[in-house]
Amino acid sequence: MDENNPKDSNGHGTWVAGVIGANGKFLGIAPECELYVAKVLGDDGVGSYKWLCDALVWGLEEDVDIVNLSLGGDFKTSSLHIDMPFYAFHKVFGYPFLIFS
Repeated sequence: MDENNPKDSNGHGTWVAGVIGANGKFLGIAPECELYVAKVLGDDGVGSYKWLCDALVWGLEEDVDIVNLSLGGDFKTSSLHIDMPFYAFHKVFGYPFLIFS
């Protein structure tokens, strides 16, 4: 993956960003929001959990309020969905946090 090219190769992320932040003729659900882009999949739609963790860490460092993820994968452990954000938050702030869903 080219870290300097955040181009959305399949259009899904661009579509979701438009649904959220559109502020032209049509309005998204949060037209006053500030959007940040972190591409975590290659042009082929494949990525790694490290890329995802790195993007979460970047988002925390940028002080984002909400993260939207539309992806899936081969989860080797049932706790992976909790381990990734826990790792990212702990790496940035040095202390753990809890996720409730």
